[in-house]
Amino acid sequence: MNTFDADSDPDASDFRPAASPAELRGLLTWDALKELVRDATGFVAAQHADLTRAAEQREWADLGHDFALSRAGHGTGFWDRGLGDVGDRLHRAAKVYSGDGLYLTGGRVHAC
Repeated sequence: MNTFDADSDPDASDFRPAASPAELRGLLTWDALKELVRDATGFVAAQHADLTRAAEQREWADLGHDFALSRAGHGTGFWDRGLGDVGDRLHRAAKVYSGDGLYLTGGRVHAC
């Protein structure tokens, strides 16, 4: 999952995540990490067949990003990737994991 650094320009061609995976471990509270892992593993387990089909056209990391976009209700995600019915099913399935489960305060990500 990418993080956003408000001081950077997300439209810049050299945009990179604001934190590495190692740095993210320090940003996430234990409860937030458990929630993210639970949601991701639950989604992969439940949607493995469709994700495997989608992975024939997209990288697994991109599918993880699509999961984040679809579950959050952004205007893009699985449904917008040219995956047809597979993308539509994955998008609907990701919506099950939507909600206000995480928030940022004090420089750390917390679970509600």
